[in-house]
Amino acid sequence: MEKTGYSSISFLYYQTPERYIGLDNVPTDPKLDEIFTQLDSFEEYLQQCSPEDVVKLLILIFRDQYPNLMYVDSGLVEKDVENGKLVFLGFKRDDLEKANFVYFPGYVDSDKSGIDYFELSFKAPTVIKPEWITEAMGNVPFEIVNSGSEFLLDVKSGPISQISLKANVLTVKINPEDYIWYY
Repeated sequence: MEKTGYSSISFLYYQTPERYIGLDNVPTDPKLDEIFTQLDSFEEYLQQCSPEDVVKLLILIFRDQYPNLMYVDSGLVEKDVENGKLVFLGFKRDDLEKANFVYFPGYVDSDKSGIDYFELSFKAPTVIKPEWITEAMGNVPFEIVNSGSEFLLDVKSGPISQISLKANVLTVKINPEDYIWYY
């Protein structure tokens, strides 16, 4: 992986083959053991890496392809599903002030929705720097829009439509046309 200390995020885009999808008499996907091993490593990395690497990694994850959402925030927040709703239980990092993944309505029980945006901020003294954002975007075309106290990137194509940084809160808006449903 580029520009962070983590090695590979390819497991975030793994699509379970149709022959392994279903509830009754369906064999288990043999690749899932490998995926879950990689997920454990990913979660551990997100809990221990620098705030800069967290920011860059989250942007990189969405930069070129829409990932499997089930795994993306797992290293940052504890969550559960109660009555068909995602419930936030707490942060997995002591330095996080906010890690908010906002889903379109019906995410848990529908295949027609996904993440709308996510917000991230760290407790003082950590300050999210605009160069972390632009470095993570790599060669993806974007335009920086001067907006007073807000650093704003309009992204020309891909799963990210806009990134803003205001009052040390990073907000990454996702392009719904690039949504992929993972099984």
